[in-house]
Amino acid sequence: GCVIRLSRCPIYLPRWLGKRPVWEALAVLVLAVDLISASHDFNPAADPAWLAFTPPPIAWLQGQNPQDWRFTVIEHNYHTLNANAGWLYGLQDIGGYDSIISRQYVSAMQQLQAQGMLIYNRIAPLYADRLDALNSPLLNQLSVRYVISEPGLNLSGDPQYHQVYQDGGVSIYENSNAWPRAVMLATPTADSLLTGGSATISSASDNQVVVDVTAPVGSPAYLRLSDSYFPGWRAYIRPGGGADSEEREVPISAGTANGRIVALPAAGSWTVRFRYSPPAFQLGAFSSFIAGILIVFLLLIWLWRRFNDDGSQAETPGGVRRVAKNSLAPIILSLFNRAIDFGFAVVMLRVLPVADVGVYYYAIVVIGWFDILTNFGLNTFLTRDVSRDPGAALFYVRRTSLLRLVLIVVWLPALLAFVLIQPLHPALDPTALWVIGLLYLSLIPSSLNSGLSALFYAFEQAEIPAAISTGTAIVSVISRLAMLLLGFGIIGLAGVSIALNAFTLALLVWQALPLLRTVRRRYAAANADAPPRSSTRDMIIEASPLMLNHLLATIFFKIDVALLEPLKGSDVVAQYSVSYKWVDAIGVIPSFFTMAMLPLMSRQAREDKPGLLRNYQLAVKLLIMVALPIAVVTTFLAPTLVAVLGGARYLPDGARALQLMIWFIPVGWINSLTQYVLIALDQQRPLKWPFIAGVIFNIAANLAFIPLFSYQAASVVTILSEVVLQIGFYLLLRRTLGGIDWLALLLRPVAAGLAMFVVLALLWNLSPLIALIAAGGVYPAALIGLRALGTGERSRLAPLLPGSLRRLAKL
Repeated sequence: GCVIRLSRCPIYLPRWLGKRPVWEALAVLVLAVDLISASHDFNPAADPAWLAFTPPPIAWLQGQNPQDWRFTVIEHNYHTLNANAGWLYGLQDIGGYDSIISRQYVSAMQQLQAQGMLIYNRIAPLYADRLDALNSPLLNQLSVRYVISEPGLNLSGDPQYHQVYQDGGVSIYENSNAWPRAVMLATPTADSLLTGGSATISSASDNQVVVDVTAPVGSPAYLRLSDSYFPGWRAYIRPGGGADSEEREVPISAGTANGRIVALPAAGSWTVRFRYSPPAFQLGAFSSFIAGILIVFLLLIWLWRRFNDDGSQAETPGGVRRVAKNSLAPIILSLFNRAIDFGFAVVMLRVLPVADVGVYYYAIVVIGWFDILTNFGLNTFLTRDVSRDPGAALFYVRRTSLLRLVLIVVWLPALLAFVLIQPLHPALDPTALWVIGLLYLSLIPSSLNSGLSALFYAFEQAEIPAAISTGTAIVSVISRLAMLLLGFGIIGLAGVSIALNAFTLALLVWQALPLLRTVRRRYAAANADAPPRSSTRDMIIEASPLMLNHLLATIFFKIDVALLEPLKGSDVVAQYSVSYKWVDAIGVIPSFFTMAMLPLMSRQAREDKPGLLRNYQLAVKLLIMVALPIAVVTTFLAPTLVAVLGGARYLPDGARALQLMIWFIPVGWINSLTQYVLIALDQQRPLKWPFIAGVIFNIAANLAFIPLFSYQAASVVTILSEVVLQIGFYLLLRRTLGGIDWLALLLRPVAAGLAMFVVLALLWNLSPLIALIAAGGVYPAALIGLRALGTGERSRLAPLLPGSLRRLAKL
């Protein structure tokens, strides 16, 4: 060995490595090299090529369609084929080793022979001194077609077995009475096969088996799969040759020899899919997901506090820092919430039947309309007016909260009338009515939540309701998952929303009370001489245009769902809803961005219209620079995104809908911002005319083309309707704020987006990963090279960036 000593001019490691003397690190390195060099060839190793060798008897068995039968082994002097060895070659043994063996399978095997190896966690093979088990009917029902033995054993005297293979190591006998792995029975407990029917395994894996069956006419028919029944296995059935969306879940039960039994609904061709999807696995995976989410959430809180620790940062010109503060936190947290919801959706879309998914989404859309009616535009009204007159906060919160409760009662007859007009929605059943009713009850706390959230936006503390919504989202997914795992279905999902909204309300009240007390003390003197506040009647008059615009905007955006339900059915709505989940998720970006800008825009609309115009143009450019790459990437990733969220049942239709629908966002995001600019300019009343024009176009075009092109028409009409809306918005904007050179504003970002699209199109078939990496580099390079942001815009945004990026922004 050697000792390294540096007594003079000591050399230290970098501080980030602990600032230890260099000789310590070198000493560790010397020891490591010494140990590795001394023992690198000491441990024995087998030739990896042995793993690729397939013994001749195994190769013979693999050529006999192994997915249709099972085998067993007779042991005499040695282990002919040891426990679980068949797994290596895709062969299924009725015996084997497992740490946990189900009781019902042990009971079935004990009827075949005594199980003396359970103490070793094994289902025993057959033994040479107990060959009477070979003639048990149970062995036939277990689909044991081949029996493997030592060459010294001779079964040729048994007429049920005849030798089909022999070499120097083993003999293989075929059981002529063995049932196929999938058979048709007349009753669940029948001991003979049903004539006139057929069952063929089309695919099989460790956790899924798909069987194509034909049930004869004139008698009940049951499909029996000889694989072991165990809770957690689920069965799904659809007509033969039918699409995945036609699949529905059916009960599965245990039959003789612990096989799986499924009753067929009628004569004809069917495809039955067995899938192992135990609630315990889903719960464990979801619990791990929630634990990871909590860690990320705490990390986000820590980062936010580091970013905004003392509130002493100087404000930037035009209020850019304030807008960034009040938009970034809600956007990041809302995207975080969407990630939580997506984690739940991955479970929900696989647990619920496709038709139930469609019904639930339809109910959410309908209740969304009534949510707008009960909110009555009061959210925007409260944010706008309190931002102008902070001292009136308590007055507006009290008065608008009371008005919300009254409106929930007022609109109840309209809901009852809607659900009773059956021609509007022939698919509604008692389950759907229960879901709609429970969701409407949840509007009571939900509407109050909206008002308190609007209060925080008025005081530019948007991070508070955003953080509360994240906490509620975590509780929500746990509660909703419990409802699904307990079997309450979509009724349970709707019912738990009432408690969750009440929980959110309690948290918001807890945070709002100190804010209101502080505001009351701060503005007490000013309020003494303040003019009278708006009466309830004045509030209704002021808020009604906002409500009407919001309602028209929602009808405008999702009327296609309400039309798809009666015209094409719940299954198509379910396919379409998967694309909407992605679109809704990224829709939080313009939503929170514009709400964060509303207080500033409301003040600028009265005090600094040129400043409002500059902020609007910068905001449009930023939104379009974010929307274009999202639309481009989603176009290529749509099949993967839909498969991850909903699974194969929602492909390819869900992916096609998403590829079309995603291109609404560049225009839709600009419209979202423009709408609130017009509200800040007190143009809420004339706003209704562009919305009315858009809704009329939307409904007319959907009614004309959905019967012909289904969801494809709905997606394209959504894009075209946004264009109609944008034309109307711009006419109002030009009249009140001034003209805008749209070509100069959008040309460079659009050119950068086009470059990104071309790169993805050229490289996608070569490698999607390489294409995404290349496109991810090309897009920002194109933005910088084309100078998409002007010098003044870069200087306004620079204070929000870290030092290194701030210097880059000045280039």
